[in-house]
Amino acid sequence: MAGQEKCNCPAMESGENLDRKGRSGRSFNVMTCGSLSFFIGAEIHPVWFCFRVSLRPGFLRPSVLATGRGGGRVAHMTLGLTGGMGCGKSTAARFLAERGWRVFDADRIVRDEVLREPAVVAAIRARWPEAVGSTGSPLADEVRREAVSTRVFAPDGEEELAWLEELTHPRVLARWREAVAAEPGARWVAEVPLLFEKNLEKCFDFTVCVAASSSSQLVRLAGRGLSQASAEARISKQLPLAKKTELADFVLSNDGTPEALRAQVARLDTELAPSR
Repeated sequence: MAGQEKCNCPAMESGENLDRKGRSGRSFNVMTCGSLSFFIGAEIHPVWFCFRVSLRPGFLRPSVLATGRGGGRVAHMTLGLTGGMGCGKSTAARFLAERGWRVFDADRIVRDEVLREPAVVAAIRARWPEAVGSTGSPLADEVRREAVSTRVFAPDGEEELAWLEELTHPRVLARWREAVAAEPGARWVAEVPLLFEKNLEKCFDFTVCVAASSSSQLVRLAGRGLSQASAEARISKQLPLAKKTELADFVLSNDGTPEALRAQVARLDTELAPSR
């Protein structure tokens, strides 16, 4: 097992502890660091990134390597992709898709499938009548997500948010299992905003966190039409980003250009490629 290599990235220079215990309780660390450069005007700015991996005895499930139809070995891996709001999770997932990964977007599943289920619509109407279009209206039986957000992201909305998650999360998890079962030999990445909040890390072979500065988050969320107050209220409902980066097996930095993030994703894909 490789020992920890010296890391010269700014995170280490600032004293940040990049070691962590594995889920088995034993810590084996491999540091892979590097720098990328991108142009802003006439200047070159370095963007540091640091992959940190805890290699744990027995961590990779037996399903990670499956036998292919021709008797060869094909990669079967699941990644849990998370990060803060506005950090670029969907962008990272898109770059992984470009490299052959199957993407499961939990937010999209909720929006396009779960919130359209008659049982879910009925439950939301019973609890929040204003959040479902009235019968006979153009939006009859359609969940008004803005009204739901007003409920769950209110200062006293913790109980409402917990109720909504209890209603929707089991349905999302069931769809995830169905998707993986349908393509058992694929490499899957699931974009799950509340991965660590809901203790779902053990459902995946590795976890990846996309991180960005708070200023970058707020700028991106403003581009989606959220005021700073609304963005901060939503961010406050999640685990602090610093804690997510501490818990993740891999961390991608997204304060630079999309190409800088794409390069990091390419390096991650290389790191996770099955040995030949």
